[in-house]
Amino acid sequence: MITLRGQILADELPKVLRAARFVHGVKGIDNQLEVHERAGNVPALQGQPQPLGAR
Repeated sequence: MITLRGQILADELPKVLRAARFVHGVKGIDNQLEVHERAGNVPALQGQPQPLGAR
């Protein structure tokens, strides 16, 4: 089981959930993502995407 948390745009959600399902060993998904229709005033959804693992 994996848990997904954070903020995401609604149009990106299906792709993320599909990718998570195909990760080897993942048996289930606990989707706790906060979905937004637009980036608007959501700071986490502003700017350029970061490469995976870049935190």
